[in-house]
Amino acid sequence: MNRWVIRNGPIMVIMDEQGGIDERRKVEEGVYLFDLRIISRLKIFPRDLKMCEVGKELDGNGCRFKRLLSTDGTYKILLDEEWRIVDNALTITLDFTNETGEKLDILLDYVIDYNYSDMFDIRAKVGHFSLSTSGIEAHLRRKENGVVYESRHIRAEVKHDLRSERLELLPHGKLRRTYTLSFSFELQEPNEVVYEFVQPRHHLREFSTEKEGDLGALLKKAVDDIQELFIESFAGTVPVAGLPWFSAVFGRDSLVFVLETSRYYPEFSRNILTFLSRLQGSRFDAFREEQPGKILHEARLSERCLSGELPFSRYYGSIDSTLLYLLAMHEYWKNHGDDMFIKMHIPNIIAALNWIEEYGDVDGDGYVEYRRGVLKNQGWKDSDEALMDEEGNPPEGPIALAEVQAYFYGALIGVSEMAGVLGINGQKYLEKARKLKEQFNRDFWMEDEAFFAVALDGRKNRIDHVTSNPAHGLMTGILDSEKAKLMVRRLMSDDMFTRWGIRTMSSKMPMYNPFSYHNGSIWPHDNALIIKGLQRYGFHEEARKVAIALLNAARHFNYHLPELYTGYNGEKPIPYPEACVPQLWSAGSAFVIFEVLKNS
Repeated sequence: MNRWVIRNGPIMVIMDEQGGIDERRKVEEGVYLFDLRIISRLKIFPRDLKMCEVGKELDGNGCRFKRLLSTDGTYKILLDEEWRIVDNALTITLDFTNETGEKLDILLDYVIDYNYSDMFDIRAKVGHFSLSTSGIEAHLRRKENGVVYESRHIRAEVKHDLRSERLELLPHGKLRRTYTLSFSFELQEPNEVVYEFVQPRHHLREFSTEKEGDLGALLKKAVDDIQELFIESFAGTVPVAGLPWFSAVFGRDSLVFVLETSRYYPEFSRNILTFLSRLQGSRFDAFREEQPGKILHEARLSERCLSGELPFSRYYGSIDSTLLYLLAMHEYWKNHGDDMFIKMHIPNIIAALNWIEEYGDVDGDGYVEYRRGVLKNQGWKDSDEALMDEEGNPPEGPIALAEVQAYFYGALIGVSEMAGVLGINGQKYLEKARKLKEQFNRDFWMEDEAFFAVALDGRKNRIDHVTSNPAHGLMTGILDSEKAKLMVRRLMSDDMFTRWGIRTMSSKMPMYNPFSYHNGSIWPHDNALIIKGLQRYGFHEEARKVAIALLNAARHFNYHLPELYTGYNGEKPIPYPEACVPQLWSAGSAFVIFEVLKNS
């Protein structure tokens, strides 16, 4: 992968790993303010000198390049170039060292160009997103040292002090040049403000462990990754989902992160839950797929979304976020006993429960289901091809996903345990959970596969693919113990388990493709939730085996667990080409791995 991403709060730079920005090289390269790409080319360079790279490093909000420079065919100058985002500015520092006894001259030059684009336009060009819209109605006013971008929704400005100049390097001398690009960003319609255009105010507390080697390295990189994902919001510091494509808060991803890390970072769990509570659905809006009580899918500051062309400024099209919200509330309460926080959110919890009862069960069969919307598949495997019937067609809805019923069951149990704090009848929710468990184990079980189906379609027929989805049921306890034993045996067999983790789909399925996004790849967070479930059911050796597989894979990614990697069971894991790194719930997986292996 030859793409580097550095980010601090609302500012993100996508660049080539050799340095510099040029959209002609890779269409996504640029400087972004939230989801607005405003700089499309940027480079500072010595003219007419031969350069040789001798080192480079990437560290979250900055990167460095070391190069040797030649004036006459012989390398004589060491250049240390650093890019760093601090205080709403990108700073580029060049340190020149003349290693000879002669005086040397350098002509330093630069190139900068502006070409505004929305992140959804970029993703469409990369091939991630199908987009058919009109051009953005905006004005770009160039100034001598910068540019002003203005539309009906956004006003942004870039100022810089770049300049061409001749440098004189004295014998054995050193010289530093620092250039700054400062940014401002404001919404023309204040009611849409969700995030703040400031550097994150809080830093992730270093996770102290005496573990050395692979496990210690994994935890350190996870902390670095999470820190890079932070952004300021009305609820305090919260993490976005992943870079570069998902630089916004996503409900599902954030809530899974709470399940993974709540015991270690309660303050950020509170911020996430507060953020999602404040943006909980309050009305019917078909365009945004909003319903009263429903929890957010994502919240973006995108020109396309603010204009109303796309619904993702506040979009609610996920079937599991509301259930995960209840699970995460319970997980936080269970770990920290914070009755006051739960009491503050009683209206939100009750609204979520009401959403399940009134809108989540589409046809009254006792399951939480969805019909296809802007996102055709509304579980965590939300790519178009993730769920197909045996003929390769999208199944008829409403769709009841296996993992969604598992989250539903866990939410009911969690609410019943918090009943005293909530002031509700916990027995009512226990009885609902009992009935759901009985129904699920009857309707989803595939006797011939000794496994649970991925989903039921609108006619209540099983979609009989063997996938990782129902294994999330181990985490919440919805699976009968004997069926769980059979399912775990299949999970750990060669068609599902590889030396790098559990695949999303069995290699025996017709749709299996190890290089696909959801149908045979390996997702660390998917494995982490399964690990938690294996421990719950007493499969400790299997949990340890999966955790070791993820740790071994992490070593090949410099301990930064990516969004996903391919399910090919080779000598080393093969990267998925467009995977986000860092990715929130993948970084959170490191803490689940640690829990299993800390005493090894």
